[in-house]
Amino acid sequence: MKPWMTSTVAAALLFGAAFLALDTLRVARHTPTASVQGTAKPLREYRIDPSWIRDGKPVFRTVETGRSADSRTATGLWDCTGPGTFEWQFDIDETVHILEGEVHIDYRGSRFVLRPGDVATFHAGTRALWRVDRYVKKVWMVQDPGRLTRWWRARVG
Repeated sequence: MKPWMTSTVAAALLFGAAFLALDTLRVARHTPTASVQGTAKPLREYRIDPSWIRDGKPVFRTVETGRSADSRTATGLWDCTGPGTFEWQFDIDETVHILEGEVHIDYRGSRFVLRPGDVATFHAGTRALWRVDRYVKKVWMVQDPGRLTRWWRARVG
């Protein structure tokens, strides 16, 4: 192996090791302590832009239960007491898992109903029309897809 190749490979390995060490330290500093008991995190009132509400007077509540070290991903609980129909605008990707109740959704030309156990994903930059007749409760996970993914989706639909 030529001397310049050896030094290039060594520099690349050193850079990679330093990056991994710094990233591990960053994550370790922001990782929550492992649970040794349950912690109460009550749902709190959540207001949306009034122009999103199409019908009724839905009441929303939510609580964030976790966040990644880089703040690109978060999880939580959300519920809505209806009746009400509203447009939800997704600034970042969101995956939901329905725990209780049901919601009727009109999203990207498809209509469907989510019930307990159902999972659905909504992409950043999209909107969905939600109709809650009585009550729905979900676990949510939001994730910033990043600029490149947003750019790609805008081009391929």
